[in-house]
Amino acid sequence: MDHNEVRGRCNTCHNGNIATAKTGNHIPTSSNCDVCHTTTGWLPATFDHSTITGGCSSCHNGSQATGKSNGHISSTMVCEDCHNIQGWQPAVVDHTQVTGTCNTCHNCNKAPGKPAGHITTTAECDVCHNSQAWLPATFDHSTVNTGCNGCHNGSKATGRPNGHFNTNIECAECHMTTGWQPVNYRHMSGNYPVHSKEIACRKCHNISLSVSSVRPDLEPACGGCHANDYKQDSHKKVDTPKLTYTINDLSDCTISCHIFTDNTFSVIKERRDAKHVVSDGGF
Repeated sequence: MDHNEVRGRCNTCHNGNIATAKTGNHIPTSSNCDVCHTTTGWLPATFDHSTITGGCSSCHNGSQATGKSNGHISSTMVCEDCHNIQGWQPAVVDHTQVTGTCNTCHNCNKAPGKPAGHITTTAECDVCHNSQAWLPATFDHSTVNTGCNGCHNGSKATGRPNGHFNTNIECAECHMTTGWQPVNYRHMSGNYPVHSKEIACRKCHNISLSVSSVRPDLEPACGGCHANDYKQDSHKKVDTPKLTYTINDLSDCTISCHIFTDNTFSVIKERRDAKHVVSDGGF
């Protein structure tokens, strides 16, 4: 049959009586046959989405036309919410319509997941990130399941600056998760008992963060730092003849410094027990 000689629209014949018409599973459309088909054959068909009635899923259901793939994200949305009639890609995702948690899609298969350098955490993506973009991220330290230096190593997150003093203690011993400052540092070494009065770091540490002792030979006793504070006249040992303790005698300021009756130091005239203790605010 020479269709060029036929008068009228296709469906005047292709109505199921005179000639083959739309099949039962034909896509819903108000278009005439020749909008998509040619007179040489039904297939291939040039498809014009603009003439389709009904939503995409009425055809894109896996039977009449390609539907959601097995790896498609879980969503209650219809196709046209993310895709357009020019092609499946690129797709604009409306995260507010997605069902399931972030990692049901952001698993490195369906969508980008955690990169190799991501911090170690059990938290869901949306605890720190939002649906507009990965960055900026609002970080919740309470969800982290490793020590501070697992991330604060200078690669994943800010680490110790060049001027930080050498230590093997964890960041959290001195710093808080809300900010690096203020620093809550406490010396743990027996060479430096915890003083009740807060002492500025630079009181003892010079610019290189090392400590220059007043009398290294008296360390770790108090005199190592406090030798210049020692007043020998105030530390009487015997009244007559007048004898006084030396800093070497009392390098540990917390010991007793009794006054004796004579220079045999056998009979105590006046007891003076631990006049100075590190729990005091001062001497």
